[in-house]
Amino acid sequence: MSFILAELQVLNAKFQHREAKQKKLTDFIIVEQQNFFDSIGVSKAHFDRSMKFYMEDYVEMQTLHDEAMNLLSTRIAEYKSKHPEKEEVKVAPEPTK
Repeated sequence: MSFILAELQVLNAKFQHREAKQKKLTDFIIVEQQNFFDSIGVSKAHFDRSMKFYMEDYVEMQTLHDEAMNLLSTRIAEYKSKHPEKEEVKVAPEPTK
């Protein structure tokens, strides 16, 4: 389940950018999510039932969330190690007074 949450977070992040919202690409997230569920053999209804179970138990949900965040952190670290040029952060200059 933590793997599913992590993957859905990645999918959702693709469509959180302001430009994606302006272009009304939100319907694509539904298609992407359905494709993901199909690829792992889990229905959206099954996922929703599982989420309901976890949401009723705070400790279980917190554990699940922590596992998903750990998976995402590992993916980010792996990506950064393979693409060190992407790690450079550009900071806007300070405004002049």
